[in-house]
Amino acid sequence: MKDFRTVTLADQVFERLESDIIQGVYPRGEVLTELRLVEQLNVSRTPIREALRRLEQEHLIADTGKGTVVLGITAEDLVDIMDIRCKIEGLASYYAAKNASPDGLARLQHILDLQEFYFEKRDAEHLREMDDQFHDIICDMSGHAVISDTLVPLHRKTPAGWLTVRGARANNLKNIDVNIPLGVMAVVTGVSGSGKSSLVNEIIYKTLQRDLNRAHTRPGACDGIDGLEQLDKVIAIDQSPIGRTPRSNPATYTGLFDMIRKVFAATPEAKARGYLSLIHI
Repeated sequence: MKDFRTVTLADQVFERLESDIIQGVYPRGEVLTELRLVEQLNVSRTPIREALRRLEQEHLIADTGKGTVVLGITAEDLVDIMDIRCKIEGLASYYAAKNASPDGLARLQHILDLQEFYFEKRDAEHLREMDDQFHDIICDMSGHAVISDTLVPLHRKTPAGWLTVRGARANNLKNIDVNIPLGVMAVVTGVSGSGKSSLVNEIIYKTLQRDLNRAHTRPGACDGIDGLEQLDKVIAIDQSPIGRTPRSNPATYTGLFDMIRKVFAATPEAKARGYLSLIHI
């Protein structure tokens, strides 16, 4: 349902922080301070405080008494959110069909036509926008504001789509199927030799290079990858040195190593050995 209220500075700060938390810019467990956010976003404390209050209501952060800690969204949260979405969207569709009007159906058809147009153009960004508008119209046609008020926050917390790898069997991979969420930060972890690099670098990255960037690559073996139409390009960022020194890489340039050092410096063993973190975040 379209919202025609005035967008305040606090709304903008909230949406920016919410998006950054969901996408992993602020990882789970990170402490957020008003001063830090004021400096990063270049706004006063008032909209920051209002945004933090709303984020706490959304259970994305928590006030521990010693600071505001990022909770983020776990895999279990995503499963619960998708389950709730399926049930509420089914209810919204029921009422939308019951209250369907020629104007409402025409609006839906217009969105479907645009989706087909952007699909042929491989315009992933506009495809996601059309998907959001499609769900907005369904909520609007349902005639129930409560449904819209419930679904909108859930939509923001769920992936924009999924990339599905079928039958991956390069190197150590044993004919596995993998679903990867889009629009959020996704991490592939596993023990040494479990096939992480084979999945990400040999299969997914090389397939996207070939199909999206028209590169002459030979991807690792799999039965196929579904969902490529949701993407328009692929960029690989590795630890190759950026400058003259091998210690200069994307992690050092972005400040990621600062946070890693701080985490390790806070462990009991580091404290026992007298190691200190000189990084100020």
